Amino acid sequence: MAKYCVNCGTKLEDKNNACYNCGTMVGGNVKKNNTKTDDNNYFAISGFVLSLVSTLLCCSLFNLVSLGLSIAGLANSKIYTKGRGLAIAGIIISIIPLLLTIIAFILSILGVFTIPTGGYDI
Repeated sequence: MAKYCVNCGTKLEDKNNACYNCGTMVGGNVKKNNTKTDDNNYFAISGFVLSLVSTLLCCSLFNLVSLGLSIAGLANSKIYTKGRGLAIAGIIISIIPLLLTIIAFILSILGVFTIPTGGYDI
């Protein structure tokens, strides 16, 4: 039966008297969880996969969603043992197309991208 620290949620072994992450004494103050079957961080996994798909499809809206999922996965990386690298990769892959979109928008406002009119002066 898995034990978790009440203060920070770190997974503990039965023999621990204190949480090795935050130092909280775990004598009787542990939360036992029988329903957790794995340590996968599904926010990180889904954020990474969605960031790849949205970048390949050039869809900035999904990049925002994948950025949010990846940030949530990174926040949950203290609880889950897997997925921290995927969360960081998802954040980076999501930010790059968003920055390129913002830069293209600013350059278009400044008039850098102009459509040639065919050389007719009026």
